[in-house]
Amino acid sequence: MHQNRFLSFIRQGFRSFIWTVLISAGLAMIIVVVMARKTDDGPIHCPSDTLRYSLNFIAPTQLGVQRWQIGDYARYRHQRQQSTLDAAVDREVAFHIIAELEKSGTHGHWMRKSGFDPDRNIPRDLYRYVTVNDLRITAEYPKYQYTHNYFPILHDFCEQEAIPLAKLVKLGETKIETQAGTLECIHYQVEIGTGRDRKVLEIWASPEISPLGLVRARSETESLDLISFGRDPEVSIPRLFQPVVEGVSKLENGCSSCHGKGCHAMFFPPK
Repeated sequence: MHQNRFLSFIRQGFRSFIWTVLISAGLAMIIVVVMARKTDDGPIHCPSDTLRYSLNFIAPTQLGVQRWQIGDYARYRHQRQQSTLDAAVDREVAFHIIAELEKSGTHGHWMRKSGFDPDRNIPRDLYRYVTVNDLRITAEYPKYQYTHNYFPILHDFCEQEAIPLAKLVKLGETKIETQAGTLECIHYQVEIGTGRDRKVLEIWASPEISPLGLVRARSETESLDLISFGRDPEVSIPRLFQPVVEGVSKLENGCSSCHGKGCHAMFFPPK
C-alpha cells in the first residue's frame, strides 16, 4: 500500500514536471516569435482592437477639427466590458494639447493622454508628438510614457504606419446629450484596416470638441463618452520630460538622454 502511494506520488510529480517543461517551452517559443517579428519583419503593429489605439487612425481633420491651440482638452468616461483577457474598466480619461514644436519641417503639437494606463494604481500619462492630420504611432512620431514621480521612457513597442487612416461612412446627423451639454453631431461608421484585421467602430463627432473632434465612441467592448471640454493653457509638464517637449532630446538612451552622465540607470519604475 505504501509502495502504491509512493508510485502515485512519483507519477504526479513526473506529470507536473512535464507540464512545467511544456509551458516553459511554449512561452519561450512565443518570445522567440515576437522577437523575430520585430527583428526580421520590422516593428510590431499596434493592436487596433482597443479604443486607446484605434482612435489614432482617425485624423481630427476628418472630423472637422482644423487647428489646435495649446490648452485644448477633452475629458471622457471610458468603459470596457470584462473579457477573458481584460478586466472591466470604468474610469475617466483625458486628451490635452500641452505644447507645440517645429520638428523635421513639420509643425506639430504634444498631446497628453491621461487615465488610460495606470501602473499599480499610480497615474501614468502617455505623451505623443502629433499633427492635426495624423495621430498614428510611427518610428518618427513614437509615444512616451510617464508614471507619475518616476522617469519618463520612450515606448517603441509598436507602430501604426503600415495601416492607413480610417475610412469614415457618414450615417447621419443627430443631437447628443452629454455631461458637457447637448451637441450637434455627425454619426459615422469607422472602418480600420482590411480583411481579417478590419475593425468597425461607431463615433459621433463635432468640430467644436478639440483636440479629437470626438463626442462619443462605441466598439463591441468599449465606450467613450464626453464629460467636459475647453481650454486650459496652464499646463504642467514633468521636469524630466521637458527636454523632449522642447526638442532637445528624443530620450533614446535612457534617462541620460536628459540628465547627462550623472544619471547611471533608468528604473521603470523603481520599487
